Amino acid sequence: MATTYRNPRGNVHLCFHFVRFGLPAADMSILSAELVDRARTLGGKGPLPPWPGVLVDGDVGGLEERIEAAVSCMRGAREAVAAAWNQAPGHGLVGLGRLWALGVAAADGWDLGMVGPRTLTIRRDGKRAVLLPISVPAPRPPDAGLAELRRRLRGVFERRPWSLVVRRPLPDEFDIDRLVEPVRMWLAALERGRWDGDYAIYEDGGVSLELRVFQADARLGDLDDSDPDATLESLPADLDLSADAEPRPERNGLVMVLPRLDGDLLASDVTERIIAAVQAADAPDNLPLIPVLVRGAPWRMPRRRRLELLYGKLLESHTGPDGATQVAFRRPAGALFGRPELDNVSAVWWLGADGSDALSPRGHADENPWGRFPGEGPRFSGTRLSVLATGPEDDGSPASLSWLNGGIIRR
Repeated sequence: MATTYRNPRGNVHLCFHFVRFGLPAADMSILSAELVDRARTLGGKGPLPPWPGVLVDGDVGGLEERIEAAVSCMRGAREAVAAAWNQAPGHGLVGLGRLWALGVAAADGWDLGMVGPRTLTIRRDGKRAVLLPISVPAPRPPDAGLAELRRRLRGVFERRPWSLVVRRPLPDEFDIDRLVEPVRMWLAALERGRWDGDYAIYEDGGVSLELRVFQADARLGDLDDSDPDATLESLPADLDLSADAEPRPERNGLVMVLPRLDGDLLASDVTERIIAAVQAADAPDNLPLIPVLVRGAPWRMPRRRRLELLYGKLLESHTGPDGATQVAFRRPAGALFGRPELDNVSAVWWLGADGSDALSPRGHADENPWGRFPGEGPRFSGTRLSVLATGPEDDGSPASLSWLNGGIIRR
């Protein structure tokens, strides 16, 4: 069973029936000590997103009680959730995703039927559907981890004036030692005249950096510590980068962070993760499949990027007298919902941890008008882009959709 409550701010959330159920004393803790220890180790390196940050800053015992109460009302849910906290990718996102996915399904009257290595098969009134939680790690707050990287690079560059451009947020698991040795080798090649130019690009495992060595005027050093969020646009227009300029040896490095383009970065990441997860899921081809994108922070992808990712180019948008907006698309060749290998996907759910309560998801859903199971499976309990109608295939299979609000999960 699931219920709703209204908090003092007036927001309506999805929640399970939070009542403490008696459990046998032999039952193991649902949140493993390894998970909590890993979260606290990460927390020691800098701020974390709401999840797994709540494992560092919150009452772990209280979290366990809420989870126990939630999963106790659905047969088999406790085992399914408890077994997933330590699955890769880490930080408990797989377990959190199962908890949320089952909660949304329970809100629409669905029960857990079978648990697979990656999927959850649910059932209601003789119907079945498959949930596929997919972890999408949230980046740390901007510049977390950059202080240590800057410190290590200062030791490598020594008195040389240098700059580092961070093209995308550093992942939590970034190992600085893997960068230090290549930088040393690059500097050695520069000194021997075996490198063309004065800059190098480093890309590996989601890391994208640009390093440069040059002469600079004193104002470049002033930006190093006083403005750690400096971007390329913050450099003085008349900055002297000539070889005759005198660097300041004690402050001779500049770290520049490109403006964050979360929508563009996430679109590529989400596309890859959905395709890979569906291919690896080995889900029954005759059941509607719902990928559940799970993030440890609220989703920030702009609506335009999300619609392009799933539906392709927008044909038209219309807002009626009642304020309801309808959008229309033709079946795209490149967008996710237009791909033949995803035609058993009935919808995509986007769920992220609320900053004020990491166990309560925020999110929305997008239905697939061109798949084999449009509108089938659990009805999402919050805002969803719902299919209204689809046209003939010889006209490009035009589809019209409109946003409906189930009133439980906040966007």
